[in-house]
Amino acid sequence: MACKGDSTQKCGAGNRLSVVSDDSWKQTFFARENVGAWNLLGCYTDSTSKRSLPSSVSLAAYGGGANATIANCVQACQARGFAYCGAEYYSECFGSNVAPATNLAGSDPLAAGCNFPCKGNSTESCGGSARIIVYSNIKS
Repeated sequence: MACKGDSTQKCGAGNRLSVVSDDSWKQTFFARENVGAWNLLGCYTDSTSKRSLPSSVSLAAYGGGANATIANCVQACQARGFAYCGAEYYSECFGSNVAPATNLAGSDPLAAGCNFPCKGNSTESCGGSARIIVYSNIKS
């Protein structure tokens, strides 16, 4: 059937759907804005002596560190009841019910050092060296 907005193009038919594939489009590296109800707070400084989010969260149920993604990290944090969750150094996941205090405010997370790709999805940021990308699941 012809499309209503442009009769020179085809728009499926009765019980049919036109599908188009664009092989030229490629996802670029980015910091996820949100995952479900979890929203990006920003990039925070972190250290092994004083963690911004003190509880290490296992990703074993999601394929381990080799499958680290922001979605897997926040799901693991949610399962543990945390309100704050962050990813760091390619595959580490941390959680807390207290907000971190050392935000690199106003900064683009990638420019602030949260520029290490997740091991399970190389197009998304999983923090950096001494940098943790943090998400919040606070309901208003």
